[in-house]
Amino acid sequence: MLPLLRGLGERRLDLLMVSHADQDHAGGTGSLLRGLPVERRLGAVPGAAGCRRGQRWAWDGVRFEVLWPLEAPAPRENAAGAKRNGASCVLRVDAAGRRLLLTGDIESPQEAQLLRLATEAGVGTEPETETEAKAEDLRVEVLVVPHHGSRTSSSTAFVQATAPRVAALQSGHLNRFGHPRPEVVARYLAAGATVLNTVDCGAWQWRSDRWTQPLADCERTRRRRYWLTAPAVPAAPAASATPAAAMAASSASSASAEVGEGEGSDPAIEASSP
Repeated sequence: MLPLLRGLGERRLDLLMVSHADQDHAGGTGSLLRGLPVERRLGAVPGAAGCRRGQRWAWDGVRFEVLWPLEAPAPRENAAGAKRNGASCVLRVDAAGRRLLLTGDIESPQEAQLLRLATEAGVGTEPETETEAKAEDLRVEVLVVPHHGSRTSSSTAFVQATAPRVAALQSGHLNRFGHPRPEVVARYLAAGATVLNTVDCGAWQWRSDRWTQPLADCERTRRRRYWLTAPAVPAAPAASATPAAAMAASSASSASAEVGEGEGSDPAIEASSP
């Protein structure tokens, strides 16, 4: 992450938020803290306040809101060896009328609670603003698929409630966990989502001010390496008009070669001689 941020010209971070302390999520935190000044910390970052539902802020018209967990996890829950997936920070981003949901490694019990909370928020109250109405709706344009597409996440109810146009999977090539599970990928495809997997896509980018297809760009498509492009198939040689013409052409070539190989001859001149 640090080389990427430096390559993008970033020299400081306004906020560093890490979903939970598993190494595949938090492993680069130390190098980031050493390499760039960080103004605020949230989640599984040393010295940070834990994530808690209801935390929200806005920058330049972009709204951020933490949807999970209900309470900030105790420090021991971020210790090595503790079960942390269910305490992952879930962050919703609203920008220009579009939504992105980052889910960490939550699993089906947490998904069910998010659905319940969204339902309860919409019962018995009339939202005063469009923002409040949208807050009760879990639908998003881009969903970072929970827990890398494991079989313990992405329940049918959650997939239908979020109804993402793009489902982004983060997984490693031939990883030992078998992520993403084929049945999970099929669930998103059946819901009409475009599924992106970092195994095939590499890094992907999404911009809230981009309305044309594709909604998210794959780095391996944008900057395709020349050695990944199959060479063009050479065109088949034109067929001779008749077998006699082919035989005549072959005889002429043989004669030219024999003349050109004569002792003391000039191949360029001899090859053009009748």
